[in-house]
Parts: sequence; C-alpha cells; structure tokens
Amino acid sequence: MTGPTPSYTVEIEDVTAPAVFARLPDALAALWEALRVLPLGGPSTRRTGTSSGRGRSIG
Repeated sequence: MTGPTPSYTVEIEDVTAPAVFARLPDALAALWEALRVLPLGGPSTRRTGTSSGRGRSIG
C-alpha cells in the first residue's frame, strides 16, 4: 500500500500566490524563475560594513 502522492507548495509571501507541484524539481524551478525577476540588487548594492574606505589606525 502506498501513501498519498507528495506535493510541494511554492509561494513568495506578498509577491506570488501559492502554486502546487507534484515534483520538487518543478517547484524549485518555478521558485527560481520568480526570484530572478525581483529587484533584489546585485553584489555592488550589498552592504559590507565598511564606510568610505578610509581606514583609521588606532595605536
């Protein structure tokens, strides 16, 4: 006896409605496609914890 067929639900809260997939690879591919179009910024917009680049030596 086999159990129910697994399903995978993908949703980006406040961005996309939930979508249900029978296969995990399909769910992940849909999630990736949805994330690709969001304006999340690139490496140049990430904060690194440094300010103007002028270091100050203490000592």
